[in-house]
Amino acid sequence: MAPRFDLVSEVWVGAQGPDGRLLNERTVVMPQASADHLCQLILSEGTDLVVCGGVEQEYYNYLV
Repeated sequence: MAPRFDLVSEVWVGAQGPDGRLLNERTVVMPQASADHLCQLILSEGTDLVVCGGVEQEYYNYLV
């Protein structure tokens, strides 16, 4: 886990089934550490939960 949202270089993406089991998972290597690219990935994946070390208010508001 990166200490800040905008410093992420790799992202773990997983999906949980209705019974709680992990359905699929993968690691996405970001082309560069960028909060904008990470927001794009989060939105395109339809993400319900993001776990990170810290996120600027601007990006938090955008994603919420």
